[in-house]
Amino acid sequence: MSLWPAMSTVVLVWFRLFPPSPSFWWAGIFTGASLAGCIALFQRWVMMHDRVGNGMNAIPFGNLALLLGCLSLIAYVWRLSQGRCGRGKGVFLLAAAAGGIVASLLSGTRGGWVILPLLSFFIWVIWRSMHDHQVQLSRRFDWDVVVLVSLILVVMMALGSAGPRIATAFDEMHAYWSQDFRGGSIGLRLEMWKGGVILFSERPLTGWGEGGLQSALDTLVSQGLLYPGVSVFTQLHSDMIDTAARRGLVGLVSLLGLYGVPLTLFWRCRRDPDPRVRLLAIAGVMIVTSFMIFGFSQSMLRDVRGLSGYLGLCVGCWAVLRSIESSNRFACPPGERCVNARALVR
Repeated sequence: MSLWPAMSTVVLVWFRLFPPSPSFWWAGIFTGASLAGCIALFQRWVMMHDRVGNGMNAIPFGNLALLLGCLSLIAYVWRLSQGRCGRGKGVFLLAAAAGGIVASLLSGTRGGWVILPLLSFFIWVIWRSMHDHQVQLSRRFDWDVVVLVSLILVVMMALGSAGPRIATAFDEMHAYWSQDFRGGSIGLRLEMWKGGVILFSERPLTGWGEGGLQSALDTLVSQGLLYPGVSVFTQLHSDMIDTAARRGLVGLVSLLGLYGVPLTLFWRCRRDPDPRVRLLAIAGVMIVTSFMIFGFSQSMLRDVRGLSGYLGLCVGCWAVLRSIESSNRFACPPGERCVNARALVR
């Protein structure tokens, strides 16, 4: 776990010195979303798994797949607004978006589905930010709509298996408050959050430390304040609560900085003159806010896949964004003599 922040720092410096191609970064997003959907459908329909996870915990798999699918969808909307979405690319982007969403639904990861309403907000932001470009609708878009409707049907089929988990969540929440039922997935989370708040209130500055949190939880269980099943888990299923109880205010401020710094940097670029930069800025904002939402009900940053996914996506998106800004800075204005960018750097 501790190697990933150091590795992401090295990769960020490397990418700033040798910027990757924007098309490579987006191709990785689309390919990842598409493969996640294929893996999910194979594990569901061929291997007959109740919850797909690609050999890992279903929660980080579903959350990361959903984020990749949403990024693919906003890329499709952006290309459509630019009139650059041909038939082949439009179908591929929509298939990637559907693949990520289907993988999330088949994983049964309920906590991540909260970002789906947030997706509509980001699509609206894209349309508003592209006011200086005429939207071009053509027969190719009509064909894409047909493909989109077909993919929606596939998503609805996947939702048929996710629907019972949504109903179970409401039932468990009602049973927790009315019948003191604390053994279900929702009840255990509420008990862990309760324990985290109690422990934070006892040591608000520095927390209980990496090794002291588990023993402190066991003490609360032995006192009858928490459900015994809480002792099985090594994290509190919430990045904010887990960090507050484990690291105190010091760790909580660090976590807010880990979210707030990239969120602020990406948000400032949303009005850049270059539409490619605006798209990457919106994608960066969505990456950070999605992980904040994922972390509400799951300690994503205490999972190797979640931490590497967050750092990798933020570093890649920011490096590509800055490379486009740098190329625009040294671009030749119309009618003026070009100056070698390397000479300016020297």
